[in-house]
Amino acid sequence: MIIGPGVTIYLPPKTGTTALRAAAQAIGWRSPRHHMNRWEHPAPAGHRIVCARRNPWSWYASLYDWISSQGTGCWRGFGVSGFRSWMRMLFQDHPAAIGFPEAQRVVGRMRATGIGLATYRVVQLCGHGDPQKMEPRIPEDVLWLRTEHLAEDWEALLCLVGVRGVPPLPRLKTSTRERDWRDYYDADLRDRVAIKDQMLIERFGYTFDG
Repeated sequence: MIIGPGVTIYLPPKTGTTALRAAAQAIGWRSPRHHMNRWEHPAPAGHRIVCARRNPWSWYASLYDWISSQGTGCWRGFGVSGFRSWMRMLFQDHPAAIGFPEAQRVVGRMRATGIGLATYRVVQLCGHGDPQKMEPRIPEDVLWLRTEHLAEDWEALLCLVGVRGVPPLPRLKTSTRERDWRDYYDADLRDRVAIKDQMLIERFGYTFDG
């Protein structure tokens, strides 16, 4: 969550959060903590709501790389030998797919909604209420920051609120991935994401190739 002049930004994980928080703090905007949601932590009155989003196929690959880098040992005993076996465990709503106790609770809550984790995190953090207690839907009343065009969209947001002459968005994290994220998938997993995250894909026109 980031609070600036007239805007409040909600940030699902793996959507450029680190760079956005650093850029916001550099110009004096407040950034209370990671992954605060809109319905439990509402924006100040009169604020425009801004949310970040990302191609779900790319998002899952990035999440896997990050969890793998943490060395938690959380997958020991579950037969996870790479991205594809991890994804199949995730699609079975297995809490160990995430690995951290607080994140495992997210998987448990997601199970009841029937949507994929990429979509769930957008709905959970940017939507109007608890997706377990209401029909999950992507909000209409927000401005979107596209992770694939983050520097461009951040600059446009700053212009919207009258902030100019600041440094460009920093590149604080660069992927150590040695291959394109599309190579992580086989046809079955590609299609499973298309089904589970259909809401997000159709709303924003995402494709596996773009």
